[in-house]
Amino acid sequence: MKESTIIKILIGVIAVLAIVGTTLVVWWWKTPAYTGTDVGMQEPTVTSWEQPVLPPPFENLDQSDPDQVMEYAAREFFHFDPEHDQSFADAPERVEPLFTPEFYASHKNSWSAMVKLPGSVWDEWASHHAHIDVIATIQADTHPEDQSGRRARVIQVDVKPSIGKGWRYSVYMTIESHGWWRVSDLEITQPVAIKNNE
Repeated sequence: MKESTIIKILIGVIAVLAIVGTTLVVWWWKTPAYTGTDVGMQEPTVTSWEQPVLPPPFENLDQSDPDQVMEYAAREFFHFDPEHDQSFADAPERVEPLFTPEFYASHKNSWSAMVKLPGSVWDEWASHHAHIDVIATIQADTHPEDQSGRRARVIQVDVKPSIGKGWRYSVYMTIESHGWWRVSDLEITQPVAIKNNE
């Protein structure tokens, strides 16, 4: 092969390599860096997520609203059903969907003790198939400063059976948000007897 032919071949190879290299550089320069999400799409917000499905009576609860979660949890914790329940423990057990797993695991065997009412009250309610109304009201008392993902409030709970006297509690409740608000702590005072018309 003549020397001139070899030179022409080498020049051709170099030209092809130059074109390929230039194309790759231009492609790399114009390609946007990956930012962790699809280009043009917005990051999702909590309000755009679908809320977990909860059983009755929580199916209409707005789990992104801390006040609603606290009021529902406090009310249903004491919403006894003596006609169908076996003890004071059944009502708090039904609130399990609103508890953090840690709180539920550490308190699930202590519900009746937390209610702080004698068994004779339950026996009276059960024997008369009493209906229980419960009113839960968040108090405007001084409370710890709200933190990101954490709230603490005092809730007054009035338990009003269809027979006998009623009972008033002060419930110190802490809730935390891990996407949705859940009860992480409860402290319940000794109940005070009240008239049902109070």
